[in-house]
Amino acid sequence: MKVIQILNCALIFLNLNCYSQINDSNRVSSRNKYHNGGIYFDKNLDEYQIDSCLYSLLKAVVNSDRHHSDYKPDSFFHSLNFYKKSKSGRYRYLSIYPRLWNNPEYIDYTGIIKLDEMTFLCRGDFETDSLFHYLNFKKERVKLKQPKDNTFNTPFIEDPSFQGLFLNCKGVPIYIEIYIKGKIQEYEMDFQNNK
Repeated sequence: MKVIQILNCALIFLNLNCYSQINDSNRVSSRNKYHNGGIYFDKNLDEYQIDSCLYSLLKAVVNSDRHHSDYKPDSFFHSLNFYKKSKSGRYRYLSIYPRLWNNPEYIDYTGIIKLDEMTFLCRGDFETDSLFHYLNFKKERVKLKQPKDNTFNTPFIEDPSFQGLFLNCKGVPIYIEIYIKGKIQEYEMDFQNNK
């Protein structure tokens, strides 16, 4: 009788161990890959379209470097960070920074917006906001590499090219910060006081 109980325990342990290994391998395949040379991000990201109320602003970001003298598309992308609540909790928050494909600050992107030749990689809680429209069945493979020593060396831009409260979209106002070289002259911000 004890032999049967021991065999049953062994079978249960083996089944649980196999399930655990399968579950772990699935988890690893969906995460970033760790190598001696750093962290590699290699995923198919869902493609989104920005709402028309923000389209001209993103277009102005792209047009600010029309000839790609500062941000060549094969070297740079724009990191678009969106949060439904700013630190104060009164606004939505959106920021845009140029980042190198082979030296990004973050590797937790979950969406992509293509505009002309430039790419905006999206992070934060944008997926649940009506400003971002999911394009069914459209995915794009994205590869990023974060160095092993986590040295982040994209040129630092201290002052935003564009900053303020944006009231052109429906719903809660958006506080926007854009950090690129030069100014976005084609687009004027509405700096009305919030009520």
